[in-house]
Amino acid sequence: MSWIRSSKPLLAGLLIVAALGMAGTVAGLEFADVTADDELEVGSQAEVEVVIEEPFDGEPDEYTIGASTEFVDGSVTITADGPANTDSASGENPELTVTAEDGYDEITITASGEVPQIGEGGPGEFSYEDPENEQFTALSVTQNNGPVDSVAVDRFTTESQTARERIDEAVEAAGEDDDDIRAAIELYDSGSFEQAITQAENVIDDAESSEQRSQLLLIGGGVLIVAALIGGGYYVYSQRQQDTHKLQ
Repeated sequence: MSWIRSSKPLLAGLLIVAALGMAGTVAGLEFADVTADDELEVGSQAEVEVVIEEPFDGEPDEYTIGASTEFVDGSVTITADGPANTDSASGENPELTVTAEDGYDEITITASGEVPQIGEGGPGEFSYEDPENEQFTALSVTQNNGPVDSVAVDRFTTESQTARERIDEAVEAAGEDDDDIRAAIELYDSGSFEQAITQAENVIDDAESSEQRSQLLLIGGGVLIVAALIGGGYYVYSQRQQDTHKLQ
């Protein structure tokens, strides 16, 4: 399965990940190009597109290509293009039979619709430690009913995104093994994002307070050391002065 990630303008940049070729694939077709956002907001309208080039290279002279999507009220369009011919099929689960004699040199498949909820009737579930569980299959392609490849995209809600960011900060401040952070992660996974945010922010505040106390102790210790050095120096100086007067 392909985990497709590409840049999204209004979000912090995330690494693009593409792994084409699902284990157990029975067909030789591959996606030559994939257009998909790295992550999509639940409830938003979106579109993904894949392109298959040289669709008869090493393939049968005739086969049926199908496609489906987990977009809510989703629509899929399969278009086969060639110098002389163009053919297409559209719908929720369209199928298009293509033949080499029609001269198609490219097949474009597009899926669009509303990004589904996470859990509660929608695919996937919230998981801080395994974000792939939050993905949905924006597009899945088959050849003669056998799997070719698919495009899975991350999802988020405003609340889940904020909770994840706060937990990330807390983990950086206190480490993932901290009991309070584990509690925040459990709240995130259950969908209790406001509580997860509060829990994570408490961890961050405690870590910052502890750091400030450590800095104050270091400063205080430094002041004592300097004072001791000054006092010791003054004592040595005084003793030398007294010894000098005795010799006179």
